[in-house]
Amino acid sequence: MPTASRARSAAQARFVFIGTVQKLRAATMDDVPIDERTAIVRVDEVILAPDALAHYAGHDITVHLGGRKRLQAGQQAKFSTNPWLFGDSVAVESIDQEDVRRTTVRETNEGSDPIRQLGSCSRGWPSGKFALKHQRWARAHLPVPVFPAETA
Repeated sequence: MPTASRARSAAQARFVFIGTVQKLRAATMDDVPIDERTAIVRVDEVILAPDALAHYAGHDITVHLGGRKRLQAGQQAKFSTNPWLFGDSVAVESIDQEDVRRTTVRETNEGSDPIRQLGSCSRGWPSGKFALKHQRWARAHLPVPVFPAETA
C-alpha cells in the first residue's frame, strides 16, 4: 500500500502510462547512467501526458524506476513518471510503478479518454484538491464533457 506522501507525489506525475518492461539494466539513450533501477519500457497505453509525450504509445523509452518495487522483464505496470531527458529517445523518472493487475478497470479502460478519466463519481467529477486542479485544467483545455445519462 503506497504511503500518503508517495500517493501525493504520484498524483503530481506529468506522464502516466501503462507499459511493459522490455529489459532491465538498460537504456535507450547513451546519456543515461545505467544501474539496477534503469529499464527499457514499451509504452502500451498513455493515460496522462504533456503534448511532447502524448503520442509515445508503442515506443520504447528509458525509465529510471522509483521506490522499492521490483519489476521483471515482460511485466506490465502503470508508471507515474516525470520527463527527465529528451534526445534520440526519451528518459523519464518514475515516482511510482504499480502492477497492472492491481490497477482498477476504470483506469485501464478509460485512461485514453481524458474527459472520462476525470469522471470517477456519479456526477462525472472526482472530489478533493486533486480533482479541483484537473477540473480547472479540463475547463481550460477540453470541450464541454458530455457524459452518458445515468441509468437507474
